Amino acid sequence: MKTLKSKVGKWIFRILILFILIFLFIAYNLRLMEVEDRYGDLQEIYWKTENNDIAFNKLNKTSAFIEKDWKRMYVKINGKLIDIDEWLDPNNKYDFNVAIYRPNRNWKKPKKLNRVEIENGIRNSSLELITELKFKY
Repeated sequence: MKTLKSKVGKWIFRILILFILIFLFIAYNLRLMEVEDRYGDLQEIYWKTENNDIAFNKLNKTSAFIEKDWKRMYVKINGKLIDIDEWLDPNNKYDFNVAIYRPNRNWKKPKKLNRVEIENGIRNSSLELITELKFKY
């Protein structure tokens, strides 16, 4: 015969597990909402990129390395981290044209990243195109 104490203990354990699962579900969805609110149409870039990927802004022909943390995405320029959406559209015209490349192991990281280095990397197959976004509001 089961004692009342063991039945109560099992119910408390089940309820505790249920609360933990509900908390994790809510926390995960809040993170998804935060990324969607921050980046909007640029969230595809957030989900597909990794640290040290290369962002190439086709509108002003600049490029930079991407740095990510668990909820934000930055580009590194001259040692400073700038939010990628501010770097892509500094004048708030809502015009984006960006390509993201991932270097493979054979690619040597240059001291200064420029368009020529990216074109050489593409030609040598040492840079892989991850995604390309172009849109204007």
